Amino acid sequence: MGRPPLGESMKSRHAPRHTRPARTNGLLIATGVILTGTVTIALIALTTSWGASAVAATRAFLEYYVGVFALLAFTATSVLGVAATERVIFSIEHRILAQRVHRAAAIAGIGFLGIHILLKIDGGRVSPAGVIPFAGGSGLWVGLGALAANLMLLVFVTGIIRGRFAQSTKPWVWRALHDIAYIAWPASILHGLLAGRTPAQWVVWCYILALVAVGIALAMRLATTAGARETAPTPRIEVTRKKAEPVARVYRLHSVTDAAERKTGTG
Repeated sequence: MGRPPLGESMKSRHAPRHTRPARTNGLLIATGVILTGTVTIALIALTTSWGASAVAATRAFLEYYVGVFALLAFTATSVLGVAATERVIFSIEHRILAQRVHRAAAIAGIGFLGIHILLKIDGGRVSPAGVIPFAGGSGLWVGLGALAANLMLLVFVTGIIRGRFAQSTKPWVWRALHDIAYIAWPASILHGLLAGRTPAQWVVWCYILALVAVGIALAMRLATTAGARETAPTPRIEVTRKKAEPVARVYRLHSVTDAAERKTGTG
């Protein structure tokens, strides 16, 4: 077997370590089916009095808490994303499991985020232009939430099309875009604490625990990365010395050369 071209070898060397399995597509389809079924059942229930009251109660509950659910889902996504790349504590089976749950939590977070935005717009708490960061007169903290939402959506999309980045000549672009989550996540924390009504005490504790969880995960990642760099073997550079030729052989070589020059008259 011949060697692969240099470009292909460099491309595979710097490609992301994990490729997106085909199960992610099935998970997205299943999520779409569940959401479609839920909306259909809600619309049918609205035709009855008990159904209308149940939908109204569900809406009130979601309007108050679905933003918290989205933040908790994105927190789990961040922690599991770090765990999926940790190579010292977790085995490969644990990392694969963490990556699958990481994707499921990301899908749940995007779903909760979409419901949160739709309910706020439908309830008149923010204008449709509020989905653009710091537009529509929504204020600083609501604008920060819109910024976090757009960045999270960008991270989610890059996760879906990760395979395309692995096949490109610059696979590091994927990592740079995906790491935007570390900017979007704290922005969503500030949005949840400071935008709108004063959060309940248990919500504040949830946010504090989320900060602690992500902080521990990042500390573990930095520690293991630093440890891996320190224990990495230093490449050995071997210098081969050419064996000196015997003096007698060198003398004979010069004698033959001198004789040839005298014979040809070039000496």
